[in-house]
Amino acid sequence: MNFRTVVIAQSAKLDLRMNHLVVRGAEQTTKIHLGEIGTLVIESLQVSLTAALLAELAEKKIRVLFCDRQHSPLAELLPYYARHDCSRKVRCQTTWREETKALVWQRIVQAKISCQADILAACIGEDSAVRQLREYAAAVQPADTGGREAVAAKIYFAALFGPEFTRTQPTAINAGLNYGYTIVLSMLNREVKAAGYLTELGIFHDSQHNFFNLSSDLMEPFRPLADYCVKQHIGKEFGVKEKRTLQMLDTLPVSLDGRRLELAAAVRQYTRQICEMLTTDRADTFPALRYEL
Repeated sequence: MNFRTVVIAQSAKLDLRMNHLVVRGAEQTTKIHLGEIGTLVIESLQVSLTAALLAELAEKKIRVLFCDRQHSPLAELLPYYARHDCSRKVRCQTTWREETKALVWQRIVQAKISCQADILAACIGEDSAVRQLREYAAAVQPADTGGREAVAAKIYFAALFGPEFTRTQPTAINAGLNYGYTIVLSMLNREVKAAGYLTELGIFHDSQHNFFNLSSDLMEPFRPLADYCVKQHIGKEFGVKEKRTLQMLDTLPVSLDGRRLELAAAVRQYTRQICEMLTTDRADTFPALRYEL
């Protein structure tokens, strides 16, 4: 199983040699077998890569993130042909029934609000905000027609980061949340493509400007885990150290259908289950997600 997140933070030349990533730095050369790598983060702008390496990374479906001058994720490498039957999968995706999508979105929002309640309980204890979130999770309607997700978010963020907190403030907390969400989104992008589906065709998200509508849908129950990491590790500063912490999100343990998995493996299984539910009209088989805090 892929398990390592490799971060290239200094000037280096990267190439492929006998199924190994070869990192040639100023002082040393390091070799890492591709079978050990789950994510490759190119953080420095002084990095050169060979076409052979990029092609092999795409072939093995290794997630590759490219960062900007502020060391924030800017782009990622996704393969065109992740499966032999991707055309069939896309045809199925275009025929997903609206009724099934409404039920799946209901379950996604329920899972997200339940996870938000768990995060609050872990951070501040079982109080009225936690109890209210659990009530909201139970009250979510198909397609969330009652807007429980938005109402729950107001209560959740105020309880987690303080009553004055808003998501529009230019703070270290918001920078950390944005960074963490980008990391989670890239994980979902990889798995959606690996499963043979289009990231552009979503369940609830349908913006013509969003290349990742489906990934944006599927990532919702995993957002609170990024929130928890920000709560635990981000204060008044958001720098390289804090980014390193968030880059390890995919190694955190979660429980999916009673199995303890690293987040990367759980996202892989979760994505395939949700897409299968939508294809087979079986919204009753939604995976049970819990955080291992």
